[in-house]
Amino acid sequence: MKSLHQRVLFLNSILFVLQVLLTNQTSAAGPDCQELIQNKCASCHFVKYICPKIEQGKGTLSWKWTINAMVKEGLTATDQEQDRLVKCLAEPDEKVKAFCPSKEQRP
Repeated sequence: MKSLHQRVLFLNSILFVLQVLLTNQTSAAGPDCQELIQNKCASCHFVKYICPKIEQGKGTLSWKWTINAMVKEGLTATDQEQDRLVKCLAEPDEKVKAFCPSKEQRP
């Protein structure tokens, strides 16, 4: 039978490995929403076109349809990136909102 000290060391080792795995998983999640939109959308569409659509508050289904249409037009994005784009556009965070100029600043 293992001693209490050996059991504690074993459990600490498991916790350490889990912490490392979870930390790596979150950091490998990819670019933030602003960067993803900038790289995948703004490379073809000007911000003055994307931002009004975000402000309209289009829902998830509408953005999913839009992203699918853009893939047919040549957007290269993994399934994971497409899902993330839909979420980022349907539920924009503060960085995405800050990415968009105010209505007064648009041409």
